[in-house]
Amino acid sequence: MISNFCFDMIDKYSKNRNNAESKTIYNNFFKGKLGEFVVKTRLGDIVNKVDYEKYGNGIDDGGIDLTLLKNPKIGIQVKTRTGNSMLDVNWYINKKEIEKNKLIVFMFIDKEIDIKNSQYQIILVGFLITLRIKSKDSISFKAKDLLYIGGIYDVLKHLEEKY
Repeated sequence: MISNFCFDMIDKYSKNRNNAESKTIYNNFFKGKLGEFVVKTRLGDIVNKVDYEKYGNGIDDGGIDLTLLKNPKIGIQVKTRTGNSMLDVNWYINKKEIEKNKLIVFMFIDKEIDIKNSQYQIILVGFLITLRIKSKDSISFKAKDLLYIGGIYDVLKHLEEKY
């Protein structure tokens, strides 16, 4: 399903499936949707399903990846990065993502996305509550800046009740 979605995005945003641009489009969408899928799988029935809609307004999905089922006002953004070491990776968040979401989950894939590869090791690195992010502009984070992923359920329950 993720791969089909990525090919649809290539068809939408590139004139040719066999150029460097289409590989970049595929890799970026695959990385993002794979991260969303893993978060949805781990959180189970407390969040909505992964959105595979093909938006007409460019590559923008509205800035929210998942929402809580019991309180759809609680937006969750999933940021997925690839690399050799999760300790060296920077995850970037922009102003819109901070404003539209209550929680941001950070994922790491230990190798670059390759259209020929079907298996990846994905790590849920941590999360942040957007209300605790001091900057309201674009900002980057490293693994050491994140909250322990094991606390995510309690935080989501708290946010669900508070908002």
